[in-house]
Amino acid sequence: MRRIVWVAIAFWVVTAIATGGLAGKLGGAEKNDATTWLPKSAESTKVSELTGKFVGTDVYPAIVVYDRGDAVSSEAARARAEADAIRFGTLPRVRGPVASPVVSDDGKAIQVVVPISVGDKGVTGALPTVKSIREIVSDAGMGVHVTGPAGYGADSADAFSAVNSTLLYVTIAIVIVILLVTYRSPVLWLLPLLCVGVALTVAQGLIYLLATHAGLTVNSDTEFLLTVLVFGAGTDYALLLTARYREELRRTENRYTAMITAIRRAGPAIAASAVTVALSLLCLVVADLNSTKSLGPVMATGVLVSFAVLTTLYPALLVMCGRWIFWPVAPRFGDLEHGNGRQGRGLERVISSHPRRVCGK
Repeated sequence: MRRIVWVAIAFWVVTAIATGGLAGKLGGAEKNDATTWLPKSAESTKVSELTGKFVGTDVYPAIVVYDRGDAVSSEAARARAEADAIRFGTLPRVRGPVASPVVSDDGKAIQVVVPISVGDKGVTGALPTVKSIREIVSDAGMGVHVTGPAGYGADSADAFSAVNSTLLYVTIAIVIVILLVTYRSPVLWLLPLLCVGVALTVAQGLIYLLATHAGLTVNSDTEFLLTVLVFGAGTDYALLLTARYREELRRTENRYTAMITAIRRAGPAIAASAVTVALSLLCLVVADLNSTKSLGPVMATGVLVSFAVLTTLYPALLVMCGRWIFWPVAPRFGDLEHGNGRQGRGLERVISSHPRRVCGK
């Protein structure tokens, strides 16, 4: 049993190191172009393909609108818009020359269309160019608005640029609180969190391989959805296994024997949960939207990797640490009435002796 413990730890350490570099490349494998999300038969996909024959499927227009109002004369406003259009054309991702500004009928607004090539990053690739455009018009002396597909796409990308890291930190904080309240130990929560981190790294590495070699469509939503699922599933599996292991430590003096019994009793329930969730998620592969279809294998991979890590690496770490990891409420051999047992039986006596009062009748 001790040899198995060290083999499990060594296996996941090597696996995490091997997939760690691949996990960091997952963002580069994202396909945020709308044509990769939509079904091939969708009318919008066909329109994008036809439009791509003229301007390219990776070109998104930014609509720059100058609101002259009464602060700037029409001649000065037009001259400024023409000068800015020339500067727009020198930006790295602007495709071709920028057309001359178009003045509205009342002369109070001027429009400039800037075609931006976003490459394979989809609309999120327009963010740097849109920021440069806004820097150019920042001192125009009148109201200037950057909109259009590139404008609102860049705003959306900017709003969600830090969502992955923020979501990760918030998720970790919530998990830590849950584990602290549940385990009542200042150190035990570190083990589930460490194992979930390993599961997330391995899952991201595997998904990167599927995206690059198996044609799996991965977009910007994939990473943070995967983070939430892996942390949620991994924490749930850890709670179930830890509760059973704690009980067995009070019945069995040898911690290795206690863990074997815990896995035999809690393992089938955890396995059934993981398989059920994974199969349910795989039902998404019949969806029409490619972005939704890809979530099936991505999320199923996260669940199955979480199950594998939390039923092998986590038990190995628990056994290696010994009983002290549960400090200050460490389970002792033969103490079957410890902690929650006494509290639960006390609550049971109160309810059974005054059932009507408890029910409020």
